[in-house]
Amino acid sequence: MMKRFPSLVVLSLALSACSQLNPQTPAAPSAHNPMLGHEQMAAALPVISAREATTLSSQALSQVKVRHSYTFANGEQIHYTSVGNLAVDNDIVLGDLAEVQKNIAQYEEFLKAKANPGQLSEQGMILFRCPSMTWWGGCLTSWEGARWDQDANGNTPVYYEPLSATMGASGQAVVTEAMRRIQAKVPRIYFVPSTTAPNRIRFTETANNGCWSRLGRAGGVQQLNLQPPDLRTGTCQVVGIAQHEILHALGVAHEHQRPDRDTYINVNWNALNQTGRDNFFAYWARDVDQNQITSFDYGSIMLYDPNDWGGAMSTAPGTVLYTTKQPVPAGTVLGQRNDLSDLDVQALKMRYGY
Repeated sequence: MMKRFPSLVVLSLALSACSQLNPQTPAAPSAHNPMLGHEQMAAALPVISAREATTLSSQALSQVKVRHSYTFANGEQIHYTSVGNLAVDNDIVLGDLAEVQKNIAQYEEFLKAKANPGQLSEQGMILFRCPSMTWWGGCLTSWEGARWDQDANGNTPVYYEPLSATMGASGQAVVTEAMRRIQAKVPRIYFVPSTTAPNRIRFTETANNGCWSRLGRAGGVQQLNLQPPDLRTGTCQVVGIAQHEILHALGVAHEHQRPDRDTYINVNWNALNQTGRDNFFAYWARDVDQNQITSFDYGSIMLYDPNDWGGAMSTAPGTVLYTTKQPVPAGTVLGQRNDLSDLDVQALKMRYGY
């Protein structure tokens, strides 16, 4: 999702406000040093409404990138956009293009193996023993991406490359505040700058590339992009959007793609274009660890706005993407990008065993 500008907004935060989190190798955060003390920065950062947090990343991608589609033997379809050497589905990086193409070939072999177990190649024999498989992730045990490893104290360090190497002052400020807010709510997950950690996030701000992240710890250096301000397509450099993408990197998927979402929302399939359909498929229950699912959260930072203000996912700007089927708690803003909800915090804690 990106914030669209009614006029060009230029953030003028000082570089001093963007110093790295815990510049020395940190111990786990404590009550005295929960993160870094950038509270003064929050007041200078933009606040975004649900309407402003419109899903424009697909629109920006479609203007400059190549869209790919593939239909499997069982009728399943996949759609993704190539961004450099990455395959991106709206705000989720599926993997390197070569990795995704390999997964597609493996899944085809898996389907053949299940349909005709008497004629298996060596690869097919291996995949035949896989209890559950999807094209985007190979043999799965959970719908979320891999968890970040815990340290000796049972806390979870999430490593990221120093922001000053890849982002300007405004982007650094947004990411720093987003990490501070997440860590303040879940102190046992803490963010550590590193240029040597085997697994780490590289925050970038490539223009007209939208907002996107890998789902969970992908292994190696994984990119998380937050498009900088642009008059035509908006920006991803808003704290709530950065939190949304960082939660993806921690392995948290979209609320509207839960296996049980049809109990809580009605998706307006007839009004969705292919991009919209891609972003509203529901994960299979077999691929979900039921012990990690909270109650459905209409106030989640991981839920899309019900209105497609930018027109990226539907037939026209302002189209209703979904309606609610259950009473929405008073004061709840659907698609908010202000901060993690209480249930977002609970889901993150459950995911990491806290």
